Amino acid sequence: MGSDKFRILLVEDDEDDYVMTRDMLYEIDDFDFELEWVDGYDRGLEAMRANRNDVCLVDYRLGEPSGLELLRKAVALGCKVPIIMLTGQGDRKVDIEAMKAGATDYLDKSEIKPHMLERCIRYAVERHRLQEALNEERETFFSTFRKAPYGIALFEKDGRHIYLNIEFTNITGYSLEDVPTMKDWLNKAYPDPEYRRKVIDTWKKDEDGKGISRVFKIVCKDGESKEIEFRTTAIDQMRFVAILADITERKRAEKQIENLTRRLLKAQENERQRISCHLHDTVAQNLSTLKIQSETLFDKQDKLPPDMKEKFLNFSRILQETIQRVRDLSYDLLPPILDQLGLVRALFQYSEDFYKKTGIKVDFSSAGLHDTKLDFDVAINLYRIVQESLNNIQRHANASHVTIRLVAAFPNIILRIQDDGKGFDMTHRMSSARNEKRMGLRSMKERVSLLGGDFNIQSFPEQGTKIVIEVPYKIKNNSIKINSNG
Repeated sequence: MGSDKFRILLVEDDEDDYVMTRDMLYEIDDFDFELEWVDGYDRGLEAMRANRNDVCLVDYRLGEPSGLELLRKAVALGCKVPIIMLTGQGDRKVDIEAMKAGATDYLDKSEIKPHMLERCIRYAVERHRLQEALNEERETFFSTFRKAPYGIALFEKDGRHIYLNIEFTNITGYSLEDVPTMKDWLNKAYPDPEYRRKVIDTWKKDEDGKGISRVFKIVCKDGESKEIEFRTTAIDQMRFVAILADITERKRAEKQIENLTRRLLKAQENERQRISCHLHDTVAQNLSTLKIQSETLFDKQDKLPPDMKEKFLNFSRILQETIQRVRDLSYDLLPPILDQLGLVRALFQYSEDFYKKTGIKVDFSSAGLHDTKLDFDVAINLYRIVQESLNNIQRHANASHVTIRLVAAFPNIILRIQDDGKGFDMTHRMSSARNEKRMGLRSMKERVSLLGGDFNIQSFPEQGTKIVIEVPYKIKNNSIKINSNG
C-alpha cells in the first residue's frame, strides 16, 4: 500500500492547525497523498457527502455546530468514508462519543506525531476497504439467497435464526419474526410432541454437518401440512445453513404412480391367474383327452406298419411334452401351492424344480415363517422376486450354486439371494439396464417399493451377486395385520 496515493479530506477551521497537519503528512516517508482542506461545517458536510476521498480528518472543536455533530450528520446523510476525529480535548468521554457516532478512530492533537497519523490513516483506509469488500461479498451472498428457488435458513449453533429468505416464507408461511429461534420453529412446524421428538432425534444424529437429506411433514403458518426435504450443512463451527424444498406435489405424484403400479401389478396377477386356470382346466385337459383318445385309435388293428407306428409314437410323445409344458406354464403363472401351503413350501418346491431344469443347485432355507400364512400381496411379490432372480442367474450369472434365505425378523421379513456367478460392475450394469430398458432388477425394486421395503444389491466382477430385501411383516388375517408402517 506504500505506493498508493491517499486522498485525504481535512475539516479544520484553524488555518494554523491545517498547516501543522499538512506539514506532518509531508514528514512521513514513502507516503503519497492528496490533501483537500475545508474550513467550516457546511463545506465540510458537502465534501464528506461526496465520498470522493479515502479518509476524513475532522476537528472536534469546529465551532458551532461542533465536529461531533458534523460527524453524526455526515454519517446520517450517507458518508461512507472512514472518519478520524481530531479531538485535542484530553477528554475520554468525547473520544468514546465520537466512536459511537461512527468515527473509525480518534487522535489527540496535543499528542499527535507523524508516525501516529500515518498509522491511523493507513489502518482506517485498509479497514474500510476490507469492510467494503466484506459488505460486497455479504450482499452477493444474501442476494443469491434471496433469489434462490428453495427455502434457506441461516442459524447459529445456539439456535438463533440469522436469516430466512423469501422462498422459506413462501413455502412455510413463517417469517423471521414468527420463528426467531430454532425452538420457535420446532414448536410451530411440528406441533405434535411425539413427532417433534422424532425430528429432533434425527437431526441430532446429523450434527456432524455433512448435509444429509431428510424429509419431514411440517405444519405451515396457515395450518396446511406439507412434505419438506431438508438438507443442513455447517458453514463453520458456529453457523449452519438449512436448505428446504417443498416436495408435497412430488410425493403426491409418486403416491399416484405407486398406486397405479400396484393396480397394474394386481391386474397382472389377476390376468396370470385367469390364464393359469384356463391353461390348466381347459387347454391341458383338452390335450390330455386328445392324447388318451389318440392312443385308442388303433386298438382294433392287429398290427401297424412300422413307419406308421413310429409316427404315432412320435405324435404321442409331442402331445405329452406339450401337456407338460402347458402345466409348467400354468404353474409358473400361479403356483397353487402358494395359496394352499404358503410361501415357504412354494419357494422350496420352486427351488427343487429349478435345480432339475437347470442343474444349478439352490440351497433354500427359512426361519420363523413355516407356520405363517402371509398376506397374499407379500407372498406373491416375494415369490416373483425369487422367480425373477433365479431366471436372471440362469440367463446371465454363469453360476453353479445359489443360496436363498427367508427369515422373519419382526417387524420385517428379510430375503437374501446370493450366487457364486461371474458378478458384474454395478455402475455399468445399471446404466446399460436403463438404456436397454431391462425390467428384471427394476421390476424387483418396484415390487419391494410397493411393499414399503428396502432393496439392496451388491456385485463385483468374478465375485458373484447378493440381493438383500427387507419388507414389512404382514400376516394373512382379516382381523389382524402386523405392519411396521402403521
